[in-house]
Amino acid sequence: MLQQPTLLRTDGVYVYVFNYEGKNKSYRFLRFFENGRCFASKHFDGAEMQKNSLLKIEKKDDSRTFYRNKGNEIIYENWGGSYALYVYNFCTVDSLGLNYNGYKSRSWTSSREIYPQPNRYNFVPIDFKNKTADW
Repeated sequence: MLQQPTLLRTDGVYVYVFNYEGKNKSYRFLRFFENGRCFASKHFDGAEMQKNSLLKIEKKDDSRTFYRNKGNEIIYENWGGSYALYVYNFCTVDSLGLNYNGYKSRSWTSSREIYPQPNRYNFVPIDFKNKTADW
């Protein structure tokens, strides 16, 4: 369950805009739910971010997963994409968005990777019909 106090918001999505393989804009987003569930999208391309894209939480390539928070520190887990790389992702949240600071594999032998410059996810409020995640 979402632990208070925190600036983490569940009434929208956190969106990261970046360039990927020469494409002008790619997007990735995170959506958090009150019940400790998290939806982490893979990147998708588009000339403009569409609300319809952000409403989707069922895409099979994305991660329906869990998170925990302590104050404004967020840790969520998801599949990192390479062989046996299920990872913990470390973030901090403020009133305008979320900083993705790094990750650590769940294995005992790996070390925590910290990004020198965090990826900045900006918050986009959206009125969702489905307020909870049932996975």
